[in-house]
Amino acid sequence: MKTHEVYANLPRRTFVSLLLATLVTFIVVVSPVSSQTGPAGDEEQLRARVAEALSKGDSATANKLLSDMLMKKAAAPGGPVSGSVFFEEIRACGFYPQETRLECVIDIKQNGGYAGPIEAFGSTEHVYFCVDWNNNGTFEPTESVGQGSVVMHDGAAKTNYAVYRDINIPGGFRTITSAPGVATTTTKAPILNAQATLSWVMPPTGCNFSPIWGNVFRFRIRLDPIR
Repeated sequence: MKTHEVYANLPRRTFVSLLLATLVTFIVVVSPVSSQTGPAGDEEQLRARVAEALSKGDSATANKLLSDMLMKKAAAPGGPVSGSVFFEEIRACGFYPQETRLECVIDIKQNGGYAGPIEAFGSTEHVYFCVDWNNNGTFEPTESVGQGSVVMHDGAAKTNYAVYRDINIPGGFRTITSAPGVATTTTKAPILNAQATLSWVMPPTGCNFSPIWGNVFRFRIRLDPIR
């Protein structure tokens, strides 16, 4: 091959220098990817400080630490941004139309970092729900439908928790049965975008909230008729 012929004519020192340069370039490109497997040092230390304060019942200190971090985390343009999912993450959400209930499953990934064991105060995982009623692709402040929460403790790694919220459906989305006692079997209800925001300790303040720990999960729902 021509490549072999070119390298064969190079002095040995030059060939070794080229080989080392290639290896160094490869390492520089790959290292940032492999370093993203766990939380950053500062983030892990802050989590430990918040969890310690909560385990002692000192919610004021915990909220102060989280508020300071939220102020430093500027919201990115274009909508909410997920935070760290090293400790917890929403992996699936769904909608139960007969009960008009939104529900998500939280995946708990670590054994520590939740403010102590069962007998301690623990910490809260908040899930904030929004529905894009006008289907314009943007979650507006008026499209918030409430939140659910669950108290978490250490020792829960590799477990899942379901959090739900029963919502009120605005009028006009479902078909109406014209004859008494006859079930509605058709619907013109649209398929809508829904969003769930998971946030550890800090309750989300709106549809555009960006959590420190937790993620923003979007899914589709359909308002089937009540039978």
